[in-house]
Amino acid sequence: MDYRVPVAVRLRVDTDGTVQPKTIEWPDGREFDIVRVGGRTRTVDRESGEIGWCYEVTLSLMKRDEARRLYRFGPIWYVYCHSRYIKPAVTS
Repeated sequence: MDYRVPVAVRLRVDTDGTVQPKTIEWPDGREFDIVRVGGRTRTVDRESGEIGWCYEVTLSLMKRDEARRLYRFGPIWYVYCHSRYIKPAVTS
């Protein structure tokens, strides 16, 4: 089972209103640059029935690029993950 993990997203919004996600920040503080947005489609969450957007993105990881799906339901952005547990950010 996959779990929704809310993530922080840095965006670029063009003058015509087009939204381009640029960076994803995981709840544990790790940040990944989005090197490519392949497309955007309407989607429906199977559990809640919410209608939102799915972005096909390519993330720049340490030694490779990896394709992921980034979702927006309402004002909140999500990535689906196999584990519900994400380590919290360490603060000093």
